[in-house]
Amino acid sequence: MAMEYLFDGPCLIKVDTGTSNALEDLGYTADGVRLEERKFHGNVPTDLNGGPEGPPGDVQYFGELHIVQFTLTKFDDAILSKVAPGVYGGTYGTLPNSGTFMSSNAFRLLLYPDDYASGSNNPRNYPIAFPRGSISFNKGTKFRGVQMSWECHQNSSTGVIFNTTDT
Repeated sequence: MAMEYLFDGPCLIKVDTGTSNALEDLGYTADGVRLEERKFHGNVPTDLNGGPEGPPGDVQYFGELHIVQFTLTKFDDAILSKVAPGVYGGTYGTLPNSGTFMSSNAFRLLLYPDDYASGSNNPRNYPIAFPRGSISFNKGTKFRGVQMSWECHQNSSTGVIFNTTDT
């Protein structure tokens, strides 16, 4: 494949918020989406290399999670209020119980870019995702922007962390 400049185009963020399990348009990003694919490993010590003080005899893979960060400046405030509680089906302004397990209360998060140049898209669908950390926004006379960070987990039974399903 030849080296070339690549771009995905404007990115629409869609979420399954609990309304008939249907995807709803949360909004368009400003300056795209930042993706971090965080892998977890552990060292396997061996006496052949000096034990725990020496270099590992091998490295063991323990899975990964993806961090998705974006800022929205064109968004649906009603959909945002469904996501803001942080748990699927929650109520904005009402906190989930401490100790709530998040994988069973997660959203589906779809990053849906539109590459106008090729007429195609390169969707990334996360079946297990939830807002992690703060949701930051401004109040005042200037347009409102919302900054969010999502954590996306692997399905423990299928091994899938994301796919390209866009419906």
